[in-house]
Amino acid sequence: MSVLAGHPGQHQRRAARAVACPAADGEALAVGVRVSGRNAVDYLVNITSEGLSYAQEDVSGMPAVIEFDPGSLVLTAFGRVNAGTIRGDRAVADRFLNSFFRI
Repeated sequence: MSVLAGHPGQHQRRAARAVACPAADGEALAVGVRVSGRNAVDYLVNITSEGLSYAQEDVSGMPAVIEFDPGSLVLTAFGRVNAGTIRGDRAVADRFLNSFFRI
């Protein structure tokens, strides 16, 4: 846990932050993110020159899908681990994963 300045005895958590950068060529990128488990869900994630967007959609036809169990998704989102299983076009998934940098 990162501790920020505050009142004595008071701890604040600093949220992990990341920025998505679209490709220099301006080409949009779309991948699927699949979360397994009791509340399984699929998300279509898009990165364009306007930013990142996501929607709950079927991702079975996507060129690349990154699969996570719920715990691994949380740990990956907060930069604690690099988890997930890539299905499909690894180059597309790598391009997506390398579109983020921590701030």
